[in-house]
Amino acid sequence: MTFFSGTDLATLKEEGNDSNHFLSLIVNNAGSYTAAITRKVKTITKGNQTLEYNTFNNNVVATESTAYEKEESYIEYYPLEITVEAIPATPKSELELRLEEIKNNANSYINKPAQSPSAVNYKYPFLENSPKEDTESKEKKYIQGTLFSSKEMGEKPEVQTEEDYTIKYDEDHIDSTIIDNAITQIITGDIFAHYKSNIDLNKWIENMKALYDKRFKDNFESFSYWADTFIEFLENDLPEDSLDAKGPDYKSAIWAFDLISKLEKFKKNKYLDAFITTLERWLI
Repeated sequence: MTFFSGTDLATLKEEGNDSNHFLSLIVNNAGSYTAAITRKVKTITKGNQTLEYNTFNNNVVATESTAYEKEESYIEYYPLEITVEAIPATPKSELELRLEEIKNNANSYINKPAQSPSAVNYKYPFLENSPKEDTESKEKKYIQGTLFSSKEMGEKPEVQTEEDYTIKYDEDHIDSTIIDNAITQIITGDIFAHYKSNIDLNKWIENMKALYDKRFKDNFESFSYWADTFIEFLENDLPEDSLDAKGPDYKSAIWAFDLISKLEKFKKNKYLDAFITTLERWLI
């Protein structure tokens, strides 16, 4: 819904003084419109005026009647009825189609059922409910890609074993200070929070739902998009350490697991659960 605020009305009066008519249109993001137009109005009052007064003896003294004319000007405005012309449908551009595809992919991730860390097969989560593998299928996994075929290169491709892709969640960890800083930023939603030393996270958790509801109450899907982006920002901001030698996916999985392990110790709410679900997508 749109309306003319005090500032808008002041603008109508100010601009209306400079021209015979001034048109103002108010539009919001939802596509609501309100319009008004001004006009200059002049009033002329004509009449006769007689002055009377009483003397000390209570005699009435009256002057002769005189003609007078009074002229006043002011600005007035009145609302307009708006007709919005329908925009003809045009074929979507390649960019618009690509953006829709990305959004649909994001929705499929957001709607993915949540899993706790204890329920995930960290070595091969995609094998969680798959049938028992035979020896031949194992040998075909994780073959390093190349620009040329093995025949052209004159050598056999190296087959990486299951052990090479085992994530050592119980042995490898991200520095606890980095994890604690990320936890603080996730719970408060503030990227500057890790500079503050007086934050009581338990109190924040108690008020987390109410605070996040003020921003995302009517659009939880919007929160999910933001949470995905926020987690990705924190992961990209990780400093270098010894885990870099094991690859970025390995390090990200350890980071996500350490965060989930700590976040699950706090009192649950739907926003904290959504953050945990987002982090679970980084697990391998």
